[in-house]
Amino acid sequence: MEGEGSNAMISDFTFANRSLRLLMDHIIVFHVLLHFIQSTVRASN
Repeated sequence: MEGEGSNAMISDFTFANRSLRLLMDHIIVFHVLLHFIQSTVRASN
């Protein structure tokens, strides 16, 4: 019983960790894209 409970906690933690890392990756990609768009807009003007 106890082992199962801690197991669920661990899988929950890894899931949160994975989604957090995915979110950070998306933020980095979005930031780079935004920077790229800004530089191209500045170059065209």
